[in-house]
Order: sequence, then structure tokens, then C-alpha cells
Amino acid sequence: MAKLSLDSIDETEQIVAKAIRDGVIDAVLDHDNMWMKSQDTFDIYTSNDPQNIYHKRIKFCMDLNNDAVKAQEFPPKEDKRDFGDLDEERSTKEEDILASLMEDFDMDGDI
Repeated sequence: MAKLSLDSIDETEQIVAKAIRDGVIDAVLDHDNMWMKSQDTFDIYTSNDPQNIYHKRIKFCMDLNNDAVKAQEFPPKEDKRDFGDLDEERSTKEEDILASLMEDFDMDGDI
């Protein structure tokens, strides 16, 4: 109480209780015995939790990469179709369009 420059024990208890409620302090307040006991802190790095979380993140990234690579692959050979005639059709259509445009415009540029 003296270190906090507070006037009464009740005022000190209210401030400590608010700090506990807000999560600033991890403790238990005993009003009858007028003491506060801090909770033991758990060192997360003594467990396997960080390793498991890191492994989960890496697995997600690797799965995402593998899915992207699979999406870019060509279809299997049995799924491929013969589109040889399509190229010939495309070239003849382009020639027909070009010929019709040439007929619409004469060489002098008049329509």
C-alpha cells in the first residue's frame, strides 16, 4: 500500500481486483486474509505446442503449394483430344474474314 501511494487497504484491494479482472495480473485475491496469490506461470516452450502449431502451418502451406501445382498440370493422355482439324478451320475462317474485308475496301481506301 505504501509503495503504491494509496490511502487505504480497500482502495488497494479494488485496484488489484480490477487488474485481476482485466487480465493484467493472473492471481487470486483473498479478501478475508488480505492477501493476493499469483498463479504459477506455465512455460509454453517446455511443451510440444509450439512445434505442433508450426508443423500445422507448414503443412497448410505445403498442401496449398501442392494443390496449385496439380492445378497447373496437363490432363492425362487418355483425356487429350485430337484438335488437328480445328487449326485448319481456324485458318480458313481467318482467310475468309480477311478476304471479305478486302472486298469491302478497295485499294484506294474508299468504302
